[in-house]
Amino acid sequence: MRAYLLMLLALVALAACSRSPAGAPAASTESVFPVEGMTCGGCEQTIQEGVGKLAGVAKVRASHKEKKVWVSYDRARVQPQQIVDEIVKLGYRAALPAR
Repeated sequence: MRAYLLMLLALVALAACSRSPAGAPAASTESVFPVEGMTCGGCEQTIQEGVGKLAGVAKVRASHKEKKVWVSYDRARVQPQQIVDEIVKLGYRAALPAR
């Protein structure tokens, strides 16, 4: 049992030491985009899948009832206008987040 614990501790230490800055999580920004034209859960799914495919997007949540889309993303890889453009490409009306 003791040998098992020592091996587990060694693996955890090795994993912690092997992290590099390149493997570190990117700084994330969360923005709320107003979106018109969503009428159902299918619309939410369409937007979540479409926006979620953009490079740099980590998480997307859409609500047709609130007429909003919440997006967590890396600003170094994707800009808010690109997110709006993708939503418009999917057939909805979207605007940049309010400041």
